[in-house]
Amino acid sequence: STTGMRCLQRIPVAQPPRLRVMAHIRSLSAKSARIACSALLLTALHAQALPSEGRVDGQILDELERAVPNAKITFYDDARNMCGTTLSDRAGWFASKGLPLRCETVMMVVEASGFARHETDLKLRWFDPQLTTRVRLRSADVVRGRVHSDDGAPIAGATVVASDNSRNWLAEPAATAITDAAGNFTLRGVPLGAGVLLASADGFGMNAVAIRTPSAEPTAVALTAGAGRAVPVRIHNVSNDQVRALWLKLALKTPHGWIARGARQLDRVVTEIGGVPADWSLGASLVGSDPHGSDGMTLACLIGDDATITATVPGPGELVGTVLDPEGKPVANLALKARATLFAGLAITDAEGRFRMRRPTAPHQDVEIFVLSHGYVLRSSGDADTPSSWGVARVPCDRPLQLIADRAPIVRGRVLDAAGKPVPALAVSLGAPGSANHDQAIARSTTDRDGSFEFGRWAIAGMDIVILAGEPPMLVKVGPFRLQAGETKECEARMPAPRVHTFTVRDEQDRLVPGAALTLGLVMAPPYFTDRDGRCVVTCYGMPEPRLLDAREQVAFRAAGTEEHWVLRPKQ
Repeated sequence: STTGMRCLQRIPVAQPPRLRVMAHIRSLSAKSARIACSALLLTALHAQALPSEGRVDGQILDELERAVPNAKITFYDDARNMCGTTLSDRAGWFASKGLPLRCETVMMVVEASGFARHETDLKLRWFDPQLTTRVRLRSADVVRGRVHSDDGAPIAGATVVASDNSRNWLAEPAATAITDAAGNFTLRGVPLGAGVLLASADGFGMNAVAIRTPSAEPTAVALTAGAGRAVPVRIHNVSNDQVRALWLKLALKTPHGWIARGARQLDRVVTEIGGVPADWSLGASLVGSDPHGSDGMTLACLIGDDATITATVPGPGELVGTVLDPEGKPVANLALKARATLFAGLAITDAEGRFRMRRPTAPHQDVEIFVLSHGYVLRSSGDADTPSSWGVARVPCDRPLQLIADRAPIVRGRVLDAAGKPVPALAVSLGAPGSANHDQAIARSTTDRDGSFEFGRWAIAGMDIVILAGEPPMLVKVGPFRLQAGETKECEARMPAPRVHTFTVRDEQDRLVPGAALTLGLVMAPPYFTDRDGRCVVTCYGMPEPRLLDAREQVAFRAAGTEEHWVLRPKQ
């Protein structure tokens, strides 16, 4: 995915409800009774082996790692339906109610007074339906301005959106407003720091300007009548009625960086995005329910060329097959997921190991099938597997499939701090002995509230592997060790005492810089942001080299000051 397109504790299995059917079984013949008992047991196992709901908990903090109480946390499924909401308590902690597990992702939106809207995609899994996360909100401010034409006349009804130019360029805009009769607008909740503002109106070309928040000066945006090109968006293989199940998320690459335009529900198979300047690029993503009515969910990333954006939705065909163990016996009650570019199909194998699901791609294309149940990995019965598959079978979808389910090694453990207390929401990963960071790992996860983690769906049998916990350069490694198929390894990672670091960012005139984005070590690591006073607090194990990000590119900065207090200035 060009977007850079992101777990939950096990549920105990209850005993099947046999007592309620005893009176009925007495009246049946012995053969009928056995059939009834078998059917009941299979139904109970089918319903109980996999949880239908997952949960997310975590903590909401500000830039100085202070708790944010009464933050509103809202969850949305793949079809953009709200599936849960809750509030953070006085310590910033929250816990969701049951969230659907049949989604590719669950979008979590955090809103709090004085802070920018935070949006992130969470992956809840059948095999691990409990996720603990930690969210750092960014302080926000108000941006005011005016939209006018080239001759200075106000433009009423223009749409104005603001973005912080973050990596998640297909997220919702940070703030949206409509101009009044005098062309004035007010954007609330714009994150502090560098960003982009986009204005558009019917009959005019789009225009974008760079902004920095906070700013006492109003922002003026001029639009040119009739300028810009129309970019068509075509969705094939669905009708106008079916396409209403889909949402199109748009983003535009302006001279000042990417900016999210927001999502719009499609009402026809061909639509146009008008007023796009000739030197801008357009990106789009499809989300929503399966237009053909099955349980599959859409997951698409489409980067448009200079002329058009096209998506072909697979038809309502079926993907069927059988799952066997290495000895040729059927594997029942195994949750499978088949995923291609656009759709994800879901199924559970029956008593004979057979499955049937919505085909997630066109007949002539290959599809990836992997196991959602814990402790198994898939491979095809042929010789087409590659060493990098990690237990994911890549197979053609134009014929019945026969797949082999191997028992996967299971690695589980806990992460404790120097005092022996569990460390929640800490990055952990499963990697090769030479792995130096989480980006080089086979699989990544976070610890639960009790500091626990588990990996059990990767083809690592016979390999040397390690567990990595924490942040570089002080990653704690456990191992290496080598596991066989079906073997379980218990381990514990003991972290050193965490250290609290305070950053203060100043510009070349020695003025404090609010909303500055810092990364620690890795370029792709999530950034930290300074507050209104130009300060940022980071608690971590060790301290990688700090770097500062501007609106367009990474700029290395040198650090000066004491060990615990850093002043970052541009490198000369």
